[in-house]
Amino acid sequence: MIKKIYIAVEIKKRELVGDLHIIDSLLDSNYEITIGSKKSINFILNYKKNPDGVILLTSPPEKMKGYKFLKSKVDKITILDPELSPALTDSEIKHSFNTVKPLIDNKFIDGFYVIGQRYVSIFKRIFPKRKKKVISTGWPRIDAWKNKKLFKINSNILKKKYGKFLLFSS
Repeated sequence: MIKKIYIAVEIKKRELVGDLHIIDSLLDSNYEITIGSKKSINFILNYKKNPDGVILLTSPPEKMKGYKFLKSKVDKITILDPELSPALTDSEIKHSFNTVKPLIDNKFIDGFYVIGQRYVSIFKRIFPKRKKKVISTGWPRIDAWKNKKLFKINSNILKKKYGKFLLFSS
């Protein structure tokens, strides 16, 4: 049986490289992968009759109606928030988790992926009932930089297009 994964992209410039890295790592694992905007993924899911597969979101649905729709279409709802970074302080991480606490602290979220053990510890303190749902996975956007076949920028192309430049990572 082919396992299905749906990846909903909110902001292409922020998420696409990391999502492509995730897809690249799953290609040899017999997954059927669908990637698109949240709107296009919801359009596809709307036509499914039976729930199957996993959806990877970048943030929780804003309303309970969104959870109920997704749960009727997929087996598992997971979240990987690309805005969480190692540069955040513990209080900023707590604030980020607390702003979505009412949305995560329900039985609809099956997995919450974070970039490191520090995030896991803070998540477990804020969501003690959900502590088995948090998994440290790394940071796909940054991990993709190590993937030579996926992420290849030729500095000569940039120099030709922009002349002299300074590249700042954001």
